[in-house]
Amino acid sequence: SFPPIELYFLFGLDPLYQNKNLILAPFLDNHDVSRFISDYSALQKDASLHIPRLKQALSTLLTSRGLPYLLYGTEIALRNTDALKHLDYDKARSKMSFENNSAHPVYNHLQKLIKI
Repeated sequence: SFPPIELYFLFGLDPLYQNKNLILAPFLDNHDVSRFISDYSALQKDASLHIPRLKQALSTLLTSRGLPYLLYGTEIALRNTDALKHLDYDKARSKMSFENNSAHPVYNHLQKLIKI
């Protein structure tokens, strides 16, 4: 994750993308990198901050320029498995829960953001 000052400079680079035909696809995580929630959890041991920081990151993502990319499972704070530590990328993702996830706080937060 970026410290606030780095985000300031990163967003300051936005005018460099002058090509209006170019569609930016910002993301927090994707199938090639570790999940945001797993990375943040490793850095911040206070578990009470994990979900609020994910929601904050998603708010930034969904209100920034471009077409936001969400990896499946982000809406329920799905984490990596321990296989990623051993570079076993095929087993690095936790299994997706297809149960009713509407009670999850991240899912509800995303629903509100999408309506903006």
